[in-house]
Amino acid sequence: MTKRNIDIPAVCDKDLRVILSDLGILNQFESYGFQCKYCNQQIGWHNLGAIAMVDSVLVFVCDSAECLDEASMRTEL
Repeated sequence: MTKRNIDIPAVCDKDLRVILSDLGILNQFESYGFQCKYCNQQIGWHNLGAIAMVDSVLVFVCDSAECLDEASMRTEL
């Protein structure tokens, strides 16, 4: 078995709260104003799986295995 290092960018909840606030979307996020790119489920703190910038647009992905798998297979995420 070959070992390799993989960089996984991550941020803690506290820092993410500051980032979303700085972007001016914290209130919208906390009121479930965003949907998963793949299943359209409303996203909140309880089910946030990933956030990515795609073509200058924030994309949210829920924490379902299917959606995270789909996101990991996409080259734009």
